Amino acid sequence: GWADIITIHVSTKDKLLGKKEFEMMKKGSWLVNVARGGVIDEKVLYESIKKGHLAGAAIDVFEQEPYNGILKELDNVILTPHIGSYAIESRIEMERRAVMNLLRGLEE
Repeated sequence: GWADIITIHVSTKDKLLGKKEFEMMKKGSWLVNVARGGVIDEKVLYESIKKGHLAGAAIDVFEQEPYNGILKELDNVILTPHIGSYAIESRIEMERRAVMNLLRGLEE
């Protein structure tokens, strides 16, 4: 691997990152998951960080929410409670799209 930071932005709930994928990542890199819970194997991520392969992670989504898992033990992991979309710009865009979808539906 060559990337220092890997960010995950997908809508699938399929497990995409497990042992093989973490081993392919650059030693000392960071993982950011703001996609969906379940996309990464949290136990394998924990092991990868614990053994020093990955430098750390920032995770906003989890397999089980609210999160109460082993990643909480690590100082080099940032855990947020599924609030990645709380930025004002994101909320405005979500509201705009909801209104546009409603208007499109009413026109049909």
